[in-house]
Amino acid sequence: MEAWSRDLMTPLQLIIAVSVGFTLYYFLGKLWNRRLQRELWRRIRPELARRYGSFSFMPLGSSGFRILAAKPKGGGPRKLELDLLLLDRENLVHYPVQLALGEVDKVVVKANLKSRPKARLEAASRSYRPASRLEARAPSEGLLDAGEGVVAWSDRRVEGLRVLLSSGAARALSEGALLRISVSPEEPNLIVQAKACESGVKAALEVAERIYLEDWSK
Repeated sequence: MEAWSRDLMTPLQLIIAVSVGFTLYYFLGKLWNRRLQRELWRRIRPELARRYGSFSFMPLGSSGFRILAAKPKGGGPRKLELDLLLLDRENLVHYPVQLALGEVDKVVVKANLKSRPKARLEAASRSYRPASRLEARAPSEGLLDAGEGVVAWSDRRVEGLRVLLSSGAARALSEGALLRISVSPEEPNLIVQAKACESGVKAALEVAERIYLEDWSK
């Protein structure tokens, strides 16, 4: 009878152990992401204050935060959104899948350009694994030679290549500080994805400022 009772408890103990493990992992992942948020915010706040006279901070749970900036002190976009998107470290199932797919913690900068672009431009760093999908689906006649380590496409090749080179975007993509850039007539006209680090944010803001000043209306 006692042996039978012990056998019945074994699956129950296993379920309890797995539940405790998942719960512990959830809270550790949450704390890890919170720490990353605080560290990045501490590092990028001076850069934002140098470029913008006004910005607000909105937490997005443990997955990141959103910053809305306005009143540029230089020639940057009049309004800019910066989102921090962290990997799902709280989820023991999803997090390994994200790593296997080459996803990383990233910052996404969104803004409208000074003049509404008539062209479309897509560019990505080859070091960013999801960028391989861009090369696979982009029409070959629009592919740009933007340098080693960069895959790029535009429906106006001359203008697209000029903007990538003059804004410093091609170099930042090649070095891996930037992950991806999109320009389109639809709002937001500009989307810049960068690594979630101080250098990545600085590169994203600098490139966004330079592309903002480009004349895309011709």
